[in-house]
Amino acid sequence: MSVGQNRAEQDQELSKVQAAQTLASLVAMLMELQRLEPDLTLDGLKALLLVALAVQDEDQLRLPSIGRISSELAKSTSGTSRLVTSLTSPDGPALIQRRLGVSGSRSEALLLTDRGRELVARLLHVTTSKPFETFETQTYERLLEARQRSERRNIKLRMVSVSEDSLGMVIVPPENFMSDEVQSWCEEFLSQPPQAENALEGLRIKFSSIPDAVHFRIRWT
Repeated sequence: MSVGQNRAEQDQELSKVQAAQTLASLVAMLMELQRLEPDLTLDGLKALLLVALAVQDEDQLRLPSIGRISSELAKSTSGTSRLVTSLTSPDGPALIQRRLGVSGSRSEALLLTDRGRELVARLLHVTTSKPFETFETQTYERLLEARQRSERRNIKLRMVSVSEDSLGMVIVPPENFMSDEVQSWCEEFLSQPPQAENALEGLRIKFSSIPDAVHFRIRWT
């Protein structure tokens, strides 16, 4: 292995200073969360952040559903529905809102409330120590306007399987992954474009990090 390769690998490793800073950021974020929303559970936080991740792209034409969130949380649909209900109740945090008929069906779509967006913005600010006044997201009204004026296809991908390390997955149809819409999104939002190769079940893709894989699943499957 060359000196250049050794140096490149060392640059990618997390230093003690970076580890300490990251841990301090996580602790600060959790303490701020406890101060602002003391009744929010860990599962509630995960659901909130998954919805926030799913709706942060203002150009998307689909919104997250109970089924999509339950898949990421590895919980039953009924259990996730009860969890989301606890986050939509006026007597509770009221961080998420449910909308019926977004896709012309009885299925519910999930969005953030103003309070939810404010909380996410605050957590991002505390975690990154960077100014972050407003967390702009897709809204029901923006979605309807976007669908009316958009000439883009509503790209859909189906996830067939996920690898044990959570970095890879098999998706179908392969041609949708290779579309300009998906490839442009990968270049803009992922740390590195995923690797792709044909498989018997579909197209096998592998990401450089777990956050990239989670973001892709939430956005496209």
